[in-house]
Amino acid sequence: MPHPVRAAAGVIQGGQRMTSTDLFQQRAYECRRLAAATRKGSDRAFWLGLVERWEALESRSARQQHYLRQDPPPGNLRKRTTRG
Repeated sequence: MPHPVRAAAGVIQGGQRMTSTDLFQQRAYECRRLAAATRKGSDRAFWLGLVERWEALESRSARQQHYLRQDPPPGNLRKRTTRG
C-alpha cells in the first residue's frame, strides 16, 4: 500500500500516474470486492466500513481538486505596490 503522503500528491502505479482520487476509488473497489467475497457478516461489515472511508476520502479529494482548479474570485487579489 502506498505511503499516504505520496498518495495524496499522486503516485505512479503500473506505469501511470494516479491522482489521490483515482487511488481512493481503486481502494474502495478492492474493499467492495473483498466484502462480496467474504462469508462472515462481521468481515463484510469491516470491508464495507472501509469502502465508506475510502469514498469519503475520494469525495474530499475531488472537492479539493475542484477548488484548486478554480480561478480566484475577482476583487480578491490585492495589487502589490512597490515603494521606493
